Amino acid sequence: MRRHLRLTPFRRAAAAAALAAGFAWANLAVALPLLAFAQHRSPALAAVLVGTNTLAFVLGSGVAGLLRRTEAGMAFGLGSVAAGDLIAALFPSSAGLAAGAVVNGVGMGLFWVGAMAALGGRAGATGSPLAFVGQYVVYTAGSAAGGALTGVAIAGLHALGLGLGTSIRLSLLLGVLSAAAALPSVLAWLRGRPDHPARQGIPNPLRGMAIQIPDLLLTGSAGLFVALTPIVLHESFRFTPAEIGAVSGAAAGAKILGSIAAGWIGSRVRIRRMAPTMLLASAVTVGALAASRPAWLYVVLLLLSIVLALGAWPVLVDGALARVAPAERLRLSISWNMREYAVIAASTAGGGYLVRSGEPPTLLLTIAAALLLAAAIGAAAMLRRPVHDPSGRLDRGALAVAPYLPHVVHHPKSLETAPTRATDPT
Repeated sequence: MRRHLRLTPFRRAAAAAALAAGFAWANLAVALPLLAFAQHRSPALAAVLVGTNTLAFVLGSGVAGLLRRTEAGMAFGLGSVAAGDLIAALFPSSAGLAAGAVVNGVGMGLFWVGAMAALGGRAGATGSPLAFVGQYVVYTAGSAAGGALTGVAIAGLHALGLGLGTSIRLSLLLGVLSAAAALPSVLAWLRGRPDHPARQGIPNPLRGMAIQIPDLLLTGSAGLFVALTPIVLHESFRFTPAEIGAVSGAAAGAKILGSIAAGWIGSRVRIRRMAPTMLLASAVTVGALAASRPAWLYVVLLLLSIVLALGAWPVLVDGALARVAPAERLRLSISWNMREYAVIAASTAGGGYLVRSGEPPTLLLTIAAALLLAAAIGAAAMLRRPVHDPSGRLDRGALAVAPYLPHVVHHPKSLETAPTRATDPT
């Protein structure tokens, strides 16, 4: 127990980076559409800016393959995230906002590949789902603080007499400061790393895609019913910036609650049963969300849906990586993130055109519910595959390599009931 609680350089760096990245991303995600609305631009343009930010995650994920050390993406990512927020604050034109969204998104792609590369080596070991859950919880805590404090900062600065647009631009400096504060601990950890993996390059974009299908369906749904929340609340329910910030913070808290619950339940119940069940339940709640009319009921069902759907996400990712040979995980982390964020960007940008001023987002949420149902079915099938421990060992009785799932061995039993321990990536 003491070993798992010890604050190693990696854990310190991972926690600082996750907290700062979550804060800076939420800061931009709340401020960017509000700044567009303050300049009397359309909801479609605001959705395109959010989608552009997410699409840039794909570019950042690809750039991570060119780094000498994939884990260094955490440091480069924080620097790029800070630069993106600063660009959006200094240049509020449409082109400036788009540039800030791209640079911020590239940084987020770099960060997540670096974090996934550091954590992915332990997938399949005892406690590995909790490592992913812990990283996601800290990241989401940063998102909760970033979303809430951005709304409070905008409201406070505006109350002091500053213009709404100026208040929103100044609030973006919070993201810059958070990213800059986390860099020293990440750089200190990287300097202490003895190994220097070779550059991974840009992988085949289709490699290992079959095992990621449930994740892609889940994230595509999240791009509709989570990423567009500020726009939906503003256009359909006429929420103020402070109210949108509060709901964004509560949504991040719902992610934390769901992730902790999933990690706790997953340590006691087989993940292959728990994750599909959570996704199926989320499909039901998002379907109910599509029919909700009062604003309070919409917010309650939204938070419940986030607990169920995004709470299952880190456990689902760990479960998928555990079914990939350890030698392939580093390269897969790049293509995995590229595909994931391409889907989120497409769903967010496309979903923006389904939001109509003053009308409930019924069609948007119906599509999201259907994607979650498909994700539940796909997860139930994927999680029945065998598990690799970090040393690459499989259960006795392995039969043959499945032709449609590269480097995953197909056999009737799983190591999920008796995984082996692995060391921390320190």
